[in-house]
Amino acid sequence: MCFYLSGLPIASAVTVTWTGNGDGITWEDPLNWNTGQKPTTMQDVVIIADSVSMSSLHSVNSLRIVDGALHISSTALFQTNGSRNTNPFYALTLVSSSLYVSGEYYIINSQSVMAIDESSRLVIESGGQIDVDGGSGQNGVVNSGLLHIKNNGALIIRNKQCNRGIHNNARVLNEGGIDIGGSGISESIFNYTEANFDNYGSLYLRNAANSAIKNFAEDAAFFNNYSSGIINVNSVIDSRGNFGNSGTILCKGQEEDQFRIFEQGSYFQNFGLIKLCPTRLRSIATFNASLFVNEIGGRIETDDSCPAIASTGYKISVSASFHNYGNITLHLNHFSSGFGISSTFINDGIVSIADAKSSSITIAETGYFENSNSGQINIVGAFNKNYNTHWPAAKIEGEFLNNGKITISSTDSVSWQQEPLSTTSNFGIIDLRNAGASLKFNGGELLNRNCGLIALDKPVVNTAGNFANEGIIYDRNHNVEYDDATNSGLIYEDVIGLASEGIKNYFPVRTRGFNISMPDSLFTTKTLNSGSSIASFEEHPVSFPLVYFWTPKPNVNMTDRYYFQVDGVSGCNRRLELNRKIAPQCDSYKSVTANGASTDFFDRSNWERQLIPGVCENVIINNAMKLDAGYKVQLNKLDFQTGSMVEIETGAVLETLGQ
Repeated sequence: MCFYLSGLPIASAVTVTWTGNGDGITWEDPLNWNTGQKPTTMQDVVIIADSVSMSSLHSVNSLRIVDGALHISSTALFQTNGSRNTNPFYALTLVSSSLYVSGEYYIINSQSVMAIDESSRLVIESGGQIDVDGGSGQNGVVNSGLLHIKNNGALIIRNKQCNRGIHNNARVLNEGGIDIGGSGISESIFNYTEANFDNYGSLYLRNAANSAIKNFAEDAAFFNNYSSGIINVNSVIDSRGNFGNSGTILCKGQEEDQFRIFEQGSYFQNFGLIKLCPTRLRSIATFNASLFVNEIGGRIETDDSCPAIASTGYKISVSASFHNYGNITLHLNHFSSGFGISSTFINDGIVSIADAKSSSITIAETGYFENSNSGQINIVGAFNKNYNTHWPAAKIEGEFLNNGKITISSTDSVSWQQEPLSTTSNFGIIDLRNAGASLKFNGGELLNRNCGLIALDKPVVNTAGNFANEGIIYDRNHNVEYDDATNSGLIYEDVIGLASEGIKNYFPVRTRGFNISMPDSLFTTKTLNSGSSIASFEEHPVSFPLVYFWTPKPNVNMTDRYYFQVDGVSGCNRRLELNRKIAPQCDSYKSVTANGASTDFFDRSNWERQLIPGVCENVIINNAMKLDAGYKVQLNKLDFQTGSMVEIETGAVLETLGQ
């Protein structure tokens, strides 16, 4: 049973010195002390140049070891009362010495608890425990040597008023448990210049008024939470050095911030799991040329089990640099916003944001967001009214470069909003098909480059910006208005307004960087049959060689899928698979007669209306024509005049629907 030994505080204490004149080993032998008696509660103890073993219950005022060692065995219970009021005063001082604790060591009433110099070590063995219940003072543990808590060892600090729980100037190695929970502690752990804090066990850091962990002094302080390490905090982690996490960090607090990464050269590297609870302001914030990297395998998640709290800030605020290779999942049912980016954010991983109460992503005028080839951004959820204002899912005031895939769905407001002076360059996929609204321009520009695809489901509001298309725009519901836009790419479904050039209602176009191809690479076409449109699309992982025929043959291919692949564009290797749908009914069936001398079925000049016939035409053949291998023609009816013929090569298909 753990208990505190009682002792009355005194104004001054008697000093008792170890002589070793008894058995030279045990604390309990009275002859080993200069007074001829074992030290008592009212005495300060000094051990010099010897190794001492303790195996029973003892209480003293303070302990100082110089060039020696003390072993507190598993059967021992030791207490230092620390009643001295002079400053500085330490209940335990190690000078070129070692203390090994296998039993229980209690420190109470001390202004400053422990001082471990650069040549000393304090080792809490497996099963050992140091329990600090101090009074007011500057620091709990000041470590300039080695503080080592082994497996199943424990260090507990609960100072009433204390500047720092652990002030580390050298190395702390925790393989057991550290619990710092004093109500008056300013900083639970202060990791100073050139110090190393290595955590393989558990840290439970509660109630710090300022910082749970302060990793200080530019890039010279190192804090590592390894794969077996678990850190529980309810205050901020303030890192101004190097911080690595391969384990688990649980942020339970409701303070303004949970992570602050400061100073030029400061580096936070996450390979493990970080779980975030609600905060009043920000959960993760980078400042002053620091860098936060969420590595491959790293996860940053919100914790839905946390109580709700009102927030006015962004979950992740980037004022320096943030690079994501792993997974970031923000469920913002408790929070205001997702990302606020005023500097550089690069995404090579997966970012998922759900149920934000305002914008999921805001890029400020000074901000730069790059979604790389392997990057994915998924935004889901209703964006609720805030001060009678609907917020866009993505609000672009700075620069956005997309080479990956972005999906926005289930919104009740604008999905993508360009502000004045902003620029979005899309070489990847922006999928807005299931969004409550699509694009809105308050200014700025959105450039869909020759490697890009934008899929829309709702109208585009282009009032003051520049919308230019060089790639593919898929508009499922005929809502794109291009009166103020330019197009030199490919647009599917109907276009309302005027496009400067390119395709309109399936007329042929040479798309920059893109070909349409069958899977077997036999041919490509420049347009679709008039009875066809695109039902859906998906990204296809396998590339294939292309053969491109400059002469368009715009009827129906042998397959119900079309393949778009970048051809000769540096850094762009995307292949898209588009599923074709055939118009199930025709309003009327027109008769079309072949009137040219050429035998090519796909030569427009052979047909009286200069259009290749399709499923809504009754075709009359009055000469000899040829259907090349690899093509499929669908007509309503086919009639032959005397002496006419159609040669159908092996691999070609001619189908009449007979409506």
